[in-house]
Amino acid sequence: MKKMELKMATTSNDFSFFWEKWSAYMCRDILNQQPADSSQRKEEQAWFFSREYHDLLMELFQRKIDQGFVCFFMLDGKYAGFVDYVIYTSEDGKGFILDYCVEKKYRDRGYGSHFFELLQEKMISQGSEYFQLNLSTAKQEKFWQSKGFFKIGSDEYEDDLYQKGKAI
Repeated sequence: MKKMELKMATTSNDFSFFWEKWSAYMCRDILNQQPADSSQRKEEQAWFFSREYHDLLMELFQRKIDQGFVCFFMLDGKYAGFVDYVIYTSEDGKGFILDYCVEKKYRDRGYGSHFFELLQEKMISQGSEYFQLNLSTAKQEKFWQSKGFFKIGSDEYEDDLYQKGKAI
C-alpha cells in the first residue's frame, strides 16, 4: 500500500505552489462546470482570480484565531492534491473545507477517501467538532455523501451547503 500523508503548507514556496495548483483546479474543475459565455462564470472567475480574494485567503492562513490552513496530499512523497480549510474555534468548532482537490490521475481510485480520513483526524486535532463545505457538481455530492455529509440548505450565496457531524 502506498504511503499517504498530509503536508502542511508553511513556506512562501509552499503557498506559491498552492496558488498554482489552486488556479488550475478552479479553471478545470469548478468554473468549467458552467458555459464559457455565462455571466455567472465570468463573475465568479473575476472574483476568484482577483487580488482581493487572494489577499482574503492569505489573511485566513495567517491569522491566529479561526485560522485557515493549506495541506498537500502526498502519496509516496509525491504531490497528489490539496485542501484548504478554516477551523472556527472561537465559535462552535466548525471546520469549513474551502477547496478539496485530488489530482485527476489519482481520482476514482480510493485516494480521496483515504485523504479525507487523514484530513478529518487533523482537523479534529486542531479543534474541529464538525465539518461543512459547499458543493458544485453531482460527482462531488456523491463523494461527500459517501463520507457522511448531508445537505443542510444553502449559504448566503445560494450555494448548496453540506455538513457532517453535530446535529442542526
